[in-house]
Amino acid sequence: MIVGYSFKGDDNDTLMWVQHDLYWGLLSSLLEHAMQKYREASVILGVRAELAGKLTDISSFDHQILQATHDIIAAYYRFKYQDKEGQLILPFSHPDDGGNGPVETLKKLYAREWCEFWYLEIKELTRDGEIVRSLLTSVAYQNTDKGYDAEELLCNILKDRYRLEE
Repeated sequence: MIVGYSFKGDDNDTLMWVQHDLYWGLLSSLLEHAMQKYREASVILGVRAELAGKLTDISSFDHQILQATHDIIAAYYRFKYQDKEGQLILPFSHPDDGGNGPVETLKKLYAREWCEFWYLEIKELTRDGEIVRSLLTSVAYQNTDKGYDAEELLCNILKDRYRLEE
């Protein structure tokens, strides 16, 4: 994840760094969820498309392919929940006090809420066939024109969905 400001008032650096630190684990869950949806659809339809064959051959992928996708979702989360900063759930402890006992540190609170949002959001996003196809095409055809086109389409779909301007 690239840590940076995405909109006016996007200045919750603590949340940005929490999102950054959770990037790797969450990114792989996005791909896994999309692949599961695609496999389910293939079984239901009884169709094995070219994309399915390409995905079978993938054992790893360049994380940068889905980095912009992650960053758009992360920015949307910060925008949607920006008013929550300073509205902490009690009991609460300061990040510097060790966070011992039943209280949560600010970073732990942000991490828990961001992850909850992420998993609900990718479940919702992967209900959209165009999102699933674009995401999987970008990975299956990584670093090719077809892959770049799919990455761009995916980002445009998300920007439109979240009403984000460039």
